Amino acid sequence: MKKEQFKEIISFAIERENEAENFYIEAAEKAKWPHIRELLLEMSKEEQGHARYLSGIKMDELDDENIEPIPNLKLSDYLVEMEYKPDMDFQSIMIIAMKREKRAVKLYEELASTCTDPSVCKLFALMAEEEKKHKLKLEKEYEETVLQDN
Repeated sequence: MKKEQFKEIISFAIERENEAENFYIEAAEKAKWPHIRELLLEMSKEEQGHARYLSGIKMDELDDENIEPIPNLKLSDYLVEMEYKPDMDFQSIMIIAMKREKRAVKLYEELASTCTDPSVCKLFALMAEEEKKHKLKLEKEYEETVLQDN
């Protein structure tokens, strides 16, 4: 793969990470409860870390990365999509966040399955696993706070 193509792919991925970071920041600013605000700000920092990682990655460094599988609780698979509104409750914000992470996982997995360059495929697989970590974190929080209360 040519360096220009690699840079374009990285730019695309950084753009997705920045969008996710902005979502979490916006949701945190409007969150009524400190616990939610903290969680959302933590997620925004993780997305920012992904963008930073991507901006510094080089094609030849990808072969040294290890991919560890992340469990999938699949909670978000059974929840209804909804549109973000500033006055949403904790449960609704969590559902939107889980669904966003699920879509990010799917995007990176599809990119990994369709690319031809092994380094780029590995990058997308790594990013999919990172997004799975976010999804798992959110699903565990949802399970502990929302499902335990019911």
